[in-house]
Formats: sequence, structure tokens, C-alpha cells
Amino acid sequence: MWRRWWLVWVLLLGKNADGAENRSCFWSAAARFERFWSLADYEHFTSLPSLGGPLLRVDEDLGMRHISFVVVASLERAEYAVRMERTWMHSAANRIYLVDALIPGLPPSFQMVMNDGAQRGQKDAVAMSRLMIWMNQVKQMYSVGSLPDDMRWLVILGDDVYINTARLYYFLAGHASRDDHPVIFAHVLSDTEVYDFDVPCTDSAIALSRSALARISQHASCKTCPYTGSNAISLAYCALYTAVPLVHVPGFRCQADGVADEADVLTHHWIATGGLSKSTLGQNDDGLHPFESDFPNLQCELPRAEGVWTYQQVAERIRFCKASQAADAVEQPPTLSHGSELSPETLEDYFQARWPGSVDNLEEILVGDILKTEFLLDHWYFLASAGMWLHRAAVGHFLQDLDYLPPHPDLVFAYVDQSDDLALAPPWLLNGRAAQRLHQPLAGGAQLTPALLKKLGMKLVHTPLFSQTRKLPRSLTGAVSAAALSGVWSVVDGDEWTRQDLQLKADDRRFYAGLLQENFEDLTEDECSDESLRRTQLWQRFLHNDDEHIKVVRGFQSGRREFRTLHAMYRSKVSDTLPLRGVLQDTVLVARNCD
Repeated sequence: MWRRWWLVWVLLLGKNADGAENRSCFWSAAARFERFWSLADYEHFTSLPSLGGPLLRVDEDLGMRHISFVVVASLERAEYAVRMERTWMHSAANRIYLVDALIPGLPPSFQMVMNDGAQRGQKDAVAMSRLMIWMNQVKQMYSVGSLPDDMRWLVILGDDVYINTARLYYFLAGHASRDDHPVIFAHVLSDTEVYDFDVPCTDSAIALSRSALARISQHASCKTCPYTGSNAISLAYCALYTAVPLVHVPGFRCQADGVADEADVLTHHWIATGGLSKSTLGQNDDGLHPFESDFPNLQCELPRAEGVWTYQQVAERIRFCKASQAADAVEQPPTLSHGSELSPETLEDYFQARWPGSVDNLEEILVGDILKTEFLLDHWYFLASAGMWLHRAAVGHFLQDLDYLPPHPDLVFAYVDQSDDLALAPPWLLNGRAAQRLHQPLAGGAQLTPALLKKLGMKLVHTPLFSQTRKLPRSLTGAVSAAALSGVWSVVDGDEWTRQDLQLKADDRRFYAGLLQENFEDLTEDECSDESLRRTQLWQRFLHNDDEHIKVVRGFQSGRREFRTLHAMYRSKVSDTLPLRGVLQDTVLVARNCD
């Protein structure tokens, strides 16, 4: 820890006393910052005047016709794609199924067959890498059989995914950019396929802005950005190479290996979720599209849904309210220079003030101590059982944003089951006034139920971000994936070792975000140019040339940082024939000469 703060202290002392000129240039500089961004990081960066913000806006003209869907499907798993088409995909006008052979049950006009003509059962490099090859070809195919000219978002899907189209529409509409910067939204998995590497979950949705697709399509499946046996790894490396930020969105749920199944994919209002075939919705013949009666409504107002609200509904309204109000008032940090009174002992306070999510009025209370606690009106309370872990930064960031909402009733955040009669299990998040009003009923032996909250005029918000370890993806070490953690409010079933690991990862994420902001603000003009990005790419290409290809092999669990120092595991010459050489017999490398 002392080493980390010593490096930061040296960095801060090296700042120009007058401060570096502020620019919105981190889209071209992002190639040097190799880890994912949380959604909170992304929204924070894009709101800062020091980085050119506010950069986000509400796209009031967005229609479903501006969103294109691409599904990677196969004849071997035909029933999965057919289930998607039957339950919800049929409503999407712009959809493409990338298939290795025509699938009966899907409209032929929406299928694009990609293979090399090899007999079935043989290794087919084109079919295996069809997503990356298609992304490269699509730069010349914004017409028949591909993407419409007015497309604004491309959503890449696995073949077993359910999309809540209303939630997806609201999310994308609320995250349009004023400067058309590239971005990828996905559920990010850290250290799951390879060590020290963040990849998007291909078992959920991956949303690319049009500018992100334009950047990546120039290199996908080429020497500079090859297909390396995994769509997730290949797409992640392409994002790094082309300086496209990979942003983790909690509402994109990943049905990764080892993650507990959910029978009902609708209750939680996930934007996207894998495991459609295991849900009750996937077993029905009729599709369901959960649009509210006022859809589409992009106004700054409270959710109009009757009964229980969901976290996703509240988050959508906050996004629209933030965009409709004036730019965030950001307190400028003190200028650091030689001779400043700031000392190494006060560095942590300095960064605490800069990092989003730092709140002083959030207290943790054990449920058993409710009756002897004096609740303050201006405080928020996390009421939990012993052993539950609170992600203070994530909850604090949300509470800061909650102030943007119009006046509203007291909100109680909890994980809600289907019945009004069932008691709400902790944890609960509520403000001081709600806690004071609940004090007497709970003291009298009443249980906290949806019916009780309704009787008291409080609004219950179903919050699936109160999670459990069995619902979160795991890394190769068996610990909870760091990316999945970034959108979680609490974990209720972790042992002591797990809670310590979660806290270390949460602290590291806040440190990373704060230091990233410092670096962005310090970038000089020449570091914000396209030429700077090209110089970075040339350096990467030197380590990834004709003779030394990127070392990311699933069986060897190697990672992004390792291919900077170790010898390549792929050695092939680019020719007219797609190279199939690899360390493992089942590993396919596609690195075409796209010049």
C-alpha cells in the first residue's frame, strides 16, 4: 500500500503548477489503460468539465429501427436461436443471425451463412471466426444483407439471451454522446478466460456504438486484431487496440459457467440476461415484451409503474434527470505543486474527495440493533445481518445521483420476492425518515413486508444488486470476478476471506478510477491526437507482428500483460489460406492480411 501512495505522491508533485490544459481526449488515450471501466466510472468521467463534459445526452429521436441485433448461432444449437426468435427477437426489424448453416425455423432472409465449404465435423476457420470476419466486412456493407445506414447501436448476442427491449431502449437513449465517442457496454468478466484480462460476456448482450463498430471493423480478424479461438478475447483485444473503452453494465447479466440459474428473466428488469432456455419464459410459446403504458417516456419524472419499482426503472429516471439539468457542479481539486502544504499523510483525503461514491451519511446497522438505534433524518442506513458485505462506493455513488430525482416518497431498497405476504429478508437500504417511521411497527413485532410499506406510503424498490456469491461469475482463482463486483451493492453469503477479497477489489477499483482521472486531466495536447493513438498501435503491432501473434490461449490461461514479455505461442505467415496453427489442436487463429 505504501508503494502505491508513494507513486501517486511523485505523480502529483510532478504536476505543472498552473495545471494541464483540460481536454476530452481519453477516447484516443484509452489504449494505454488496460482494464475495464465500471458504468459509474464512465458516467463520472463523461460528466467532468475537466474532461470536456458533460458528454452524455438523451437521444430523444432514438427508435428501435436505430438498433441492430446480431446473433451468433449455429445449426448444432438450432433450438436456442429458434427460441430467441419465437419469444422476443421477432419484434426486431433489424436482426441478423450469423450461422454456419441455414437453421430451419428462422426466417431465411435474416440468416447470413458463413463457412469455408468444409464438410460438417471438420474444423472450419471461417465458421468459427464468423463474428470477427463479419465485423471486418461490414465496413463495406452498410446496405443489403447487413446494417442500415441510420444504425446507431449494434447489439451482439449469444444464442440463448433474452433482451428486455424497453430497458435496452431506455439505457441506450440515456447514454448517447454529444461527441460521438466510441464505447462498448457489456457485462465484463475479469480473469475468467485468461489471467489479467477483461472480456465482454458473449452469453449476454454487447452493445457497440456506431463509432466503436467503425473503429473495430477496420481491424477485426486481421493481423492487427486476429481471431484467437474466442470471440470474447478477440473482441476485447480489438477494443484495446482501437482505444474503445469496455464498460461494465450491471443490468447486462451474464449466465457464465457456475452462475446460478434464474427461472424468471423478467422480474429483475435486467436489460439483458443469458439463460433464456432455462427460464420459464423460454418454455412458453408466446413472446412477451414488457413495455410500460407510457413507453417511450424520456422525461425527468418518477417511474409510473404501479406497485413495486425496480432498481433499473429508478436508474433510468436518474439518467434522464441528470441529462436534463445543468452540468454537474464539480469542485476543482487544489493545485498541487512544489511547496504545497499537501503531504503524503493527507493524500488519501485528497483522493477520497475526488473519487465518486464517497459519502459520510451512510451507516451500517445490524438488523438486531434497530430498536436501540437513533436514526437521523439526513442519513441513509444499510440494515443487514451479520456477515453481509456492503459495497460502499457503489451505494454511495447511487445515493449521490438519487438527488437528481424529483420529490418522491420514502424509498426502501430490498430484494423482493413475488408475494406481498412474504417478509423482506435483509439487507435493506432506506433513509432516516423511513427508518424512524418503521421503528414503532418493527418494535411491536411486525415484519417488514411489501404490504406494510404500502400501508405507510413508502415505495418499495426491488434491488437485485443485493446479490450472493453463487449469482456472480468467478475468476480462474475461484474468487468473485472484479468486474462483476463493480455493479453489486452487497454480497450476503460471503465468508471472512471472501469479504476481505471483495473489499480489496473495491478499494483497488476506486484507486484505479481516481488515478485514471488524474492521468486523463494531465494529458497534453499531443497525447490527445489520432497520431498519438497510431504511435501506440505501432508499438503494439511490434509485439504482435507476422511472427509473433498475441498470446491468449484458453488452455494455457495466458493474459494481456504476459504477451508483452513472453514469446508468442502462435507463429504463422499470413497467406491466402487462413492459418489454423495453434498451440492446442482445438485452437484456431485467424489473422488475415486486410491491407
